[in-house]
Amino acid sequence: MHFGQELDPREVLIARRQAVGIEFIFSNVSFQVLASNEVILSAGSYGSPKILFLSGIGPREQLYNLQIPVIADLPVGENLQDHISVDIRVFVNVSTMKPNSNLDRLMIDQYFYQRKGLKASIGGSEAFLFANTNKTRPSPYPDLQLTFKSTIADHDHKLLRVMNKDDEVCRINVHLINRSKVFKTRNCKL
Repeated sequence: MHFGQELDPREVLIARRQAVGIEFIFSNVSFQVLASNEVILSAGSYGSPKILFLSGIGPREQLYNLQIPVIADLPVGENLQDHISVDIRVFVNVSTMKPNSNLDRLMIDQYFYQRKGLKASIGGSEAFLFANTNKTRPSPYPDLQLTFKSTIADHDHKLLRVMNKDDEVCRINVHLINRSKVFKTRNCKL
């Protein structure tokens, strides 16, 4: 398997109704790469349906309206969902784990450069809770995930920048976290 950066995937290459490769743009040049075993499409909840559409895989009527030849009439994008999440910091007046900037920086660097260490396991999380919040339509599948962290990993600019936080948000987060007793929960709608 090979990975690349700054590649713009355009479409899945299909031969005899089988995915055989991918076409992508890199530095304004189009490339086609054939797979030796299988094609794995992982372009996110918006990117994957777009690439499938451009490849001729999707609802027939929509592909026809876009003047894209239909390879497979499938309900692509009809249940499009992204995992919406919000981080909540709880400020408390009892002692919690206080970030140790030297130790945290070491752990963050170890994760970023070696993909090892405490932060590589479950992201520094201590507990997860999965719940089904819809009591009128019970389901065996959860629709909410809560993640609990006593260590505050996001006080480091590297992690905040990965999450596309601007400089002002980074500055405020660092200031608040370094001066407070806090734990964090991430609430994610599945």
